[in-house]
Amino acid sequence: MSTSHSTPPDQDDTFWDMADSFIELANQLTEQAADPNAVIAAMTYATTRFSAFIAAVNSLDRAEFTEDMDSNMELLSRQYRRWLGENLRDYRDNFKVYIRTEDDPT
Repeated sequence: MSTSHSTPPDQDDTFWDMADSFIELANQLTEQAADPNAVIAAMTYATTRFSAFIAAVNSLDRAEFTEDMDSNMELLSRQYRRWLGENLRDYRDNFKVYIRTEDDPT
């Protein structure tokens, strides 16, 4: 079993709706907690915990789960790095649109 994340998300409206829901929750928690670092830490932990759960329930047994641990970690890490890179480049390219500073009110 390998956890599959290869479906192109840009063709799945449900994917984007779910992502938006998680981002909205993170924004609400940031407003409540006033510490975005705590929010991202909790979100990242929850993602890893849920990923481990999905890998486990999609395995035939403990032996298959154990055998696939390294490949699942590689797959999930690669996907995270890809999406993180895409989003960092998006923010770099659209910094003035997404982030307004006192020096740049436009």
